[in-house]
Amino acid sequence: MNKLKIMLFLSAAAIGILLNGCVKDFSTAVDPAAPMATGTQSLATTVKSLPGYIFITKDSVLTYQLRATNAANLSSVSVELYSDSYLIQTAELYDDGKSIHGDTVAGDSLFTGIGNLSTSMPNGTYRVVYKLTMLNGLENICAEQSFFFIGKNTAPVISNFTCSIPDTIVVNDNIPFLFTLKVSDADGAKDIVSVPIEVVQASGDPLLLYLMDDGQFKDATAHDGIYSLGLAFGPENTKGTYHFKFYAKDRAGAHSDTLKHDITLQ
Repeated sequence: MNKLKIMLFLSAAAIGILLNGCVKDFSTAVDPAAPMATGTQSLATTVKSLPGYIFITKDSVLTYQLRATNAANLSSVSVELYSDSYLIQTAELYDDGKSIHGDTVAGDSLFTGIGNLSTSMPNGTYRVVYKLTMLNGLENICAEQSFFFIGKNTAPVISNFTCSIPDTIVVNDNIPFLFTLKVSDADGAKDIVSVPIEVVQASGDPLLLYLMDDGQFKDATAHDGIYSLGLAFGPENTKGTYHFKFYAKDRAGAHSDTLKHDITLQ
């Protein structure tokens, strides 16, 4: 075999697909988070789809829109913006034709509101909850949406690289070894999505591996910022130099500097 042997099976963490920033048409079917309260069944609503991924480089606004039938039964429409389980912002939606609210035509049953996005907000998934208040005082959640937000972003930093075997070795039997790398990110540990290793083997074949910080296999402690990967060379590996390139990647796609390391088999 010409391929580098993986001593312990390590699967890469799944990376969610981020949607593009295009705003879609109004949703044709919005599932409420809870059944509509008595007296609100006759009020049908749809909300304008938000981008699945929002990246900003300066403080910006986010426009919410909800279209309602039988809007005369409504007292108010509002949204709540959550980061994780924390409520961080509320906004009222209006159908008054006032530009300050983002609304263009009064009385057309299209309710519009403005939210604020700041680069100081933490990166991550945000949840938008749309709430209706009826003239009779009943309140209900009619729809929810979510988006992935990136504000101020700092690339990850890698340091303290170690390899448990010398740069040049003679292979007569299986030789296990361990890579470790410290990874930090000013935006928090959760901002780090992967720590890849791009390998060019002595045979010339490329190989993509990942360091992990999950406390399993050869990683000593989970979530301590030290990423590890255990591998092994054996007599079946092609003699020559193996080129390793290490880096870290965050949720905004920013990469750390790269670190290169070579190991030669004789």
